[in-house]
Amino acid sequence: MPATFLRAAPYADDVLNLPVGDVAASVPYYETFFGMTLVAQEDEPVRRAVLERDGIEIGFAENGGDPSQEGAFIEVNNLEEMHAEFVDRGLSLGAPNFRTDAHGDTDSNKYAN
Repeated sequence: MPATFLRAAPYADDVLNLPVGDVAASVPYYETFFGMTLVAQEDEPVRRAVLERDGIEIGFAENGGDPSQEGAFIEVNNLEEMHAEFVDRGLSLGAPNFRTDAHGDTDSNKYAN
């Protein structure tokens, strides 16, 4: 059974305007490996695209931001299933590196490859 996307959160400002150097190159990557669907695209005022899976959206924009300094995480219901999807879709990740982090009274599982 495929993993379910639960939420997406930016590291800094806006999960719908994550800076990339090339929107046209980013969209197929997320469609292919993350199983997302393109739901919006525009060229003005900047080239931008929004993708969706399980009602969760992330967006990429050629907005002059630094992609190495901004990003997002996607929370899923099952990390092992998400890893299996990546492998099944042809993404070469090597052995999974799962870890559990404690945050107050809550533990969260992380995938850190």
